[in-house]
Amino acid sequence: MQVIVLKDDRPGHYHQSEGVVLALSRITPVEVVRVDVHRRNKPLARYFRTLFVRGWISPNLLLSIAYKRFKLPKLSSNSLIVSAGGDTLLANVAVAKKSGCKNIFVGSTRGVSDQFFSMIHLIYDRYKNRPPYVVTLKPNTVDPDQAKLLEQRHSMKDAECCLLVGGTTKSYLYKDSDWERLIDVVRSTSERLECRWRVSTSRRTPPEVVELFDDFAKQYPDCVLEFINYENSGPGTAERLIMNADVVFVTEDSNSMITEGVAAQRPVVSLQPDSWSGSEDEKSYLKMLEDNKWMKRLTISELSSRKLEELIGAISPMKENHLDILAEKIADRLGISYSTER
Repeated sequence: MQVIVLKDDRPGHYHQSEGVVLALSRITPVEVVRVDVHRRNKPLARYFRTLFVRGWISPNLLLSIAYKRFKLPKLSSNSLIVSAGGDTLLANVAVAKKSGCKNIFVGSTRGVSDQFFSMIHLIYDRYKNRPPYVVTLKPNTVDPDQAKLLEQRHSMKDAECCLLVGGTTKSYLYKDSDWERLIDVVRSTSERLECRWRVSTSRRTPPEVVELFDDFAKQYPDCVLEFINYENSGPGTAERLIMNADVVFVTEDSNSMITEGVAAQRPVVSLQPDSWSGSEDEKSYLKMLEDNKWMKRLTISELSSRKLEELIGAISPMKENHLDILAEKIADRLGISYSTER
């Protein structure tokens, strides 16, 4: 199967598309072609969308006026379009309509009718019985079959932990005291339980917080085995840390990194500031993860090394491979026959 991945410049989006492709590869052999998408005029996106969905402009015209330097390989009706993120939405629909091939979009369709999609992937339970929606964990490229073998843990004694540090968003407001307390607990946990840490920042981590953790890592090399500054390393390092960790700690502003920890079948603890909010959908997703006992949530102001140790024994990491779950749902939605024995 030829799979056309339309990708913008945001790792969080195209990693979801790559997760879909990885699941597809468990169903059938795939030939992947990646096409960069650059939207020409974002403020006019709603206008273009209205014209297109009403049938007032053709797919070719939409692609030429809404996108820069948009070039596609030769397509057939058996090709499959996959994309995630708002910048790729109209291109996804236009290419599918132009070629007659099926399409998968990951994320909210922003008012574009469901009829334009062969499959829409969302993570929120309220969509799970609505065709053409498929609801699973947020798609990602973590394959637990390739991760370090892990036994059920009841303690952090001698554990190798990873800490993924994000930053303030419209839903999560971190204070200086949150970062200071987090560092203090990492140090005290390491001293008391002889566990070691690998720490990574992310694209939203403020420079002063990056510096704070960098200084800490240099001061306590026996505690922090590795410190990764996202600005220097770029995307992809968090997955490596997760796949080799015994326990994963993530600031809760990133449900993508939380999901990757769960998908890797690690015990996951998400860390909240005192001031946080979120949509009901976002809250329901976190609640689903916690109700399945795949993760625990904790406010940073409540952190202590003893509290963390108590939480670990209450977590039962995911046992199924999330890629197999997604593969089965894709096959069912798109009518693809495949064997569950690989």
